[in-house]
Amino acid sequence: MENVKPDDGELTLQFDEFAKEGEPYVKGIVMMSRAKDMGRLAGQLHAERLLNNRDIPKELRAFYPIFAGTVWCDSQDNLCVPYLEWSSTWWILRFGQLDIDFSSRGRLARLSK
Repeated sequence: MENVKPDDGELTLQFDEFAKEGEPYVKGIVMMSRAKDMGRLAGQLHAERLLNNRDIPKELRAFYPIFAGTVWCDSQDNLCVPYLEWSSTWWILRFGQLDIDFSSRGRLARLSK
């Protein structure tokens, strides 16, 4: 549906909160609206590049980096976005459906200026 392509240059990302104070969870559609307002979203290809280069800051292990610049439609017609999850040993690329709640531990991956 949507897929932001990375530049060939050096990859510089920032990871920002999308939940407001006191919100333990945010509906996926609300998270996406806030993400689009924030702009410069990183996508799945950025996540894959991080995984391939093993370039993910250790402090992100407590969070779920979300790559909302990519939106896929799964086999049941659910809209999904890629995110990374730390498994206590390595990072795993997963996909979250936008019709569910996203934890405030999520962080939007955005391209730094």
